[in-house]
Amino acid sequence: MKKLVLKNLGKLIVETANEAKSDWAIKEDMAEMYKADWIDYVNVNDLIVCGKTHTAMKKLQYMDTLPRDNAIIAIAKDLGSKWVLENLNYHVA
Repeated sequence: MKKLVLKNLGKLIVETANEAKSDWAIKEDMAEMYKADWIDYVNVNDLIVCGKTHTAMKKLQYMDTLPRDNAIIAIAKDLGSKWVLENLNYHVA
């Protein structure tokens, strides 16, 4: 069985992790915000890869708007907007 890989969501995870560790984020007291988003992205990724799409959908519902939108767009790039609509209940044009 081929393992599901979410390249765009993975890229978002790496970028957010780097932001959380950046000097400017630490200086501006934003590192914890980026860290929280980073953890949310990792959790959503892991849930989707494990086939727990309903739980991933619930996780997305409780995320802040911008990180949620970024995750949904990344997932749509990886799996298609139809998959996102059918499995996560979000419409991506």
